[in-house]
Amino acid sequence: MGKKSAVTIVPAVERALNVLEYLARQNSSVTLKNISTYLEIPSVTTYRLVRFLSSRGYIREDSQTEGEYRLGFKILDLAYLLSKQQDLNAAAKPVMKELSEKTGQTTQLGILRGYGVIYIEQVLPMKPVNIVAGLRTLMPVNVSASGKVLVAFLPNEEQDAFLQNAELPPQTLQSITDIRMFKQELIKVKENGYAMDNEEYARGIACLAAPIMDHSGNVKAAIGITGHITAYTDKGNFLRLSQDVVSAAVKISESIGYNSTNKE
Repeated sequence: MGKKSAVTIVPAVERALNVLEYLARQNSSVTLKNISTYLEIPSVTTYRLVRFLSSRGYIREDSQTEGEYRLGFKILDLAYLLSKQQDLNAAAKPVMKELSEKTGQTTQLGILRGYGVIYIEQVLPMKPVNIVAGLRTLMPVNVSASGKVLVAFLPNEEQDAFLQNAELPPQTLQSITDIRMFKQELIKVKENGYAMDNEEYARGIACLAAPIMDHSGNVKAAIGITGHITAYTDKGNFLRLSQDVVSAAVKISESIGYNSTNKE
């Protein structure tokens, strides 16, 4: 067996996590002294940790007993978000498989991460040679159909803030690197309901993607297909592929709670 990679310990973070894990194991609220004694943390440090974690909602003071603490409701928010991501993957996988079989293209599920896009699921068609994307690899949004879709369907203020920080690097001669041109591209994407990567990430490769919306009508992810450019140059085939991608996105959206009749 190979050697285990060393883990860098950040003392403040480790102590904060220890506090949260300690509170999670308690059946009732506890005092600062309880926390300090059990975890062998100085009283002043314990006070600062609890105060900070309380300000973020991860710890709350007991409403019935002053000076005693328990886990805060922010923990539930994290658990909810985790369950929603699992729901998304579970809802998307069969639709992705169906889309891949129907189109003969590689199918990906993408989400925004920082100022880029990553693929969190991928389904390959039954073909001898396939185009494979790196899962969890951060890609610039300007050279990805999924990236374009995810940014295009952000609320205006969020989109503006995103574009102020996002980089638009060139990957090929087709890449859109000018911010004004990219904004025009995003307008077109939103009007069409889908985006295309036309050899913008790699020569000879094209992609189509459409937005997956959540119960609130916000863009949650993007489903896309990737293949050789020749499959996308024929007008009739392009139309069929784009319709297939949009239909798949709608199917996943509805399965996670989106209702188009409630859209503003």
